[in-house]
Amino acid sequence: MKARTFVRTHLFGDEPWTDGEARPRELLLAALGACTRRAIEALARRRAWELGDVAIEISHVERDGRTGIGRLVHVDATLDDAQRAELERACEDTPVTRVLSEGATITTQVLAGA
Repeated sequence: MKARTFVRTHLFGDEPWTDGEARPRELLLAALGACTRRAIEALARRRAWELGDVAIEISHVERDGRTGIGRLVHVDATLDDAQRAELERACEDTPVTRVLSEGATITTQVLAGA
């Protein structure tokens, strides 16, 4: 899955979807990928690590009636075990990861009329 999401100037995601439009689930996965990327960049900057190119793959999986999300982070650098573990912790501690992992209370209010 590849999706380009431009929030400030253009947003794809209206129905009916065409090949060029991101579906709502793809937008959610894109948010996770973007948040992950920022966490990795912040950690690398703090630690003065040169990671080279960073690629993040986010995938959606349905298994046994449950929804799952996979996240694969590729860095173009040699990492020791401690660095790898610290990067994994940073990825697990992003705001979007926490909402998806812990769930969120969603309150819906429907307003009608003028």
